[in-house]
Amino acid sequence: MKGRTNQPLTILIDWELRTHPKVLELIEQGHQVDTIPNSPDLILSKKAWRWDEKYLDMSIKAARKVKKGVKE
Repeated sequence: MKGRTNQPLTILIDWELRTHPKVLELIEQGHQVDTIPNSPDLILSKKAWRWDEKYLDMSIKAARKVKKGVKE
């Protein structure tokens, strides 16, 4: 693990990831990590990694597959 950050981020994560070792490292480094209530099927945000409206249809389809339990 690297040391503390001088540029902490606010990061939202699914509830299930709260005890993941990498998430715990982020917290130790000084980032603010909050959980998303009710674990949504899809999160759309301009802050989301790789947000681009051209990927919206693909994101919806992928979220539906995951919700149905379809493996890629």
